[in-house]
Amino acid sequence: MRDRSQAVRVNSNESASTVLKFGVPQESVLGSTFFINHAENVSEIFSQHDLSHHLFADDMQCLCYGKPTEVPYMVKRIENCVTRVCIPGVRQNDSS
Repeated sequence: MRDRSQAVRVNSNESASTVLKFGVPQESVLGSTFFINHAENVSEIFSQHDLSHHLFADDMQCLCYGKPTEVPYMVKRIENCVTRVCIPGVRQNDSS
């Protein structure tokens, strides 16, 4: 998909248009298809990194537990896992 852009309109105010470099249109059948293809092996990847996880709709969460002294090790495990789970070119959601 090329030459796509978006703007945000609130009442009569509209933002500048921004070129979309990633993703597919919302409610497109492609979004679900791409996610299913991506998520098929993600449970195995989480398990390989000894991380608990939850998959729901188009959301993935990983969790790990440990002592405060193990935090650096846990962070490294999560970073290594996320590197394997992420698709190059797909931005991750920064919201909490």
